[in-house]
Amino acid sequence: MRIFSVLLGMLFIGVACGGSETPPAPPPAATTTAPPPQPPAPVASYATKAFPCCGDKRTNQIVEEYLDIAEGLAGLNNKIDGNITAIDGVSQAARKELGPAQVTQLLAIEQIGRTMHANKDLTARRAEFKKLTAAVLALVRLSPGGTEYRIAEVYCAGLDGAWLTTKAELINPYGAPDTSCAVYR
Repeated sequence: MRIFSVLLGMLFIGVACGGSETPPAPPPAATTTAPPPQPPAPVASYATKAFPCCGDKRTNQIVEEYLDIAEGLAGLNNKIDGNITAIDGVSQAARKELGPAQVTQLLAIEQIGRTMHANKDLTARRAEFKKLTAAVLALVRLSPGGTEYRIAEVYCAGLDGAWLTTKAELINPYGAPDTSCAVYR
C-alpha cells in the first residue's frame, strides 16, 4: 500500500504543480539570416569606359575620319565616300611616321577602306565597318595617351557589331535607330 500512496502522492503533486504528460516543446528552429542585399553592379557608361586617345597626330586624323564614316553609315551625313578616301590618304601618310606595329594596322585600314569604297552596297559597307572598327581600335591602343579625344568602344550583341565613339550620345552605324542594345566595353 505504501507504493500506492507514493504513486498517488506523485500524481497529486504533478497535477497540483501544473504538470502534464505532454512532451516538452522542441527547441526553436535554427534561423538562417539572408545575406544583406548587394548593390547592383555598376553599369558601364561612356564616363567609366572612355580612355584618352591618341598619342599622335596621324592616329587622331584617322579617328576623325573613322567617326565621320560611322556617322555616314548611321545616315547622319552623306560624306562617306570622301571619308573613306580620306582615311586611306591619312593612313598612307602615317605609315612614314609611325612604328611597325602601327603600320600593320594602317595597312589593314587601307585595305578595308578600299573594299568599302569599291562596294556601294550599304549592307556590305557595314560588314566591312566591323573590320574597320577592329583595325582602328587596335591602332588607337598602340597610340596611348594624348588629350585630343576620350574614346570608348560600344558593342551591340543583337547586331553583332562594335564601333568607337567620342561622345556619350550614341549613334548606330549599323542602321538600327535603336541604340538600347549598346553596351560600353
